[in-house]
Amino acid sequence: MTSAPSTTADLEAFINILYDASLDPERLPVFVRRLADAFGAEFGQFLVRGHEQHGFVINVMSGFDAAEPARFEQEYAFREEQAPWLGAASETFSSTAYYRERLRLQGIGDGLWLHCDDDDGRSALIGVFRRIGAGPFSDEDRDRLDALRPHLPHAMRLLVRVAEMEVQGDITRGLCEGMACASVVTNATAHVAYANAAAHRLIEAGDGVTMLNGVLIAAESRQTRDLHDNIRRIARAARDGDLAAVSQTAMALERPNGVKTVGCVIRPLAVRTGSLSGSKPLVHIHLASSDAVTVPASGLLRGLFGLTPAEAGLLQALMQDKRIEDYAEERGVAVTTVRTQLAHLFRKTDTNRQSELVRLSIMAAGVLAP
Repeated sequence: MTSAPSTTADLEAFINILYDASLDPERLPVFVRRLADAFGAEFGQFLVRGHEQHGFVINVMSGFDAAEPARFEQEYAFREEQAPWLGAASETFSSTAYYRERLRLQGIGDGLWLHCDDDDGRSALIGVFRRIGAGPFSDEDRDRLDALRPHLPHAMRLLVRVAEMEVQGDITRGLCEGMACASVVTNATAHVAYANAAAHRLIEAGDGVTMLNGVLIAAESRQTRDLHDNIRRIARAARDGDLAAVSQTAMALERPNGVKTVGCVIRPLAVRTGSLSGSKPLVHIHLASSDAVTVPASGLLRGLFGLTPAEAGLLQALMQDKRIEDYAEERGVAVTTVRTQLAHLFRKTDTNRQSELVRLSIMAAGVLAP
């Protein structure tokens, strides 16, 4: 068993582990396990609570039943909804009958805690716990754990910042992946920083664009120079703050079949500035082909326009440029029945022509992946 941090070297080692884990939350379980072992404890917990409405930012529980972390968070969220004061301060939280009862149910007899709070409503808790009958912690143990107290607020701020960045990244990726349109983000040299699922399908098929060593290139090599020139021009304008002159540009990328083209619109996405990273403008490339209309799911169309399943099916067919007569034959119904359904579609969408109906449907739902 590792001894509790008693020397300066031992303490510095644990402080370094704490900060390393704060920058890389995947290491937190190792820190919690080592800290518990150092104090002769079977259990450990590292808890960071965000703003009241955000619940737990971090909740690492070592030695507990495997289902306890999820159960703990669910019950906490329920109780906070019923009594918001429950988590108002970390001292209050760890001393509540609810928290003590959760520990007792896990067979815990004694515990040591460190708490800290900041002015933004965030709090952190580090705890080590022993089973019932394992004996209490000593005053010396308390002093040793307390040596980490000055570092806990800094670790909490790092963890919250890292967690916020991860959440923002998840939100951005989730929104982009849910879009039917193909989106690519590159730097000024056309190196791909991100491509959503729709873009990956085009790239993998070599449909207008592809990639070589991480660089976006045109599927027809003779167009690659123009593509890269346009990307550099937009990136340079963004870097120099000259967007009034060049805010976006567009070009048509040829496809291998030579029949239709893929539209390519290039615009600045963001300009990062700062003394550490300098200015690194990114560009957003939107790719679209005229024959790549994404037909929304029936349930989405029904929810948007209040359609019946039959009406939604007809609208899907119209978005695929099917003739009413062909659709009626395909469904095994009379053409007059389909025309009646079409009349209902016009009424429910407040449109008068098929082209207007299809355009409205694409605008309302076509941006979403099916």
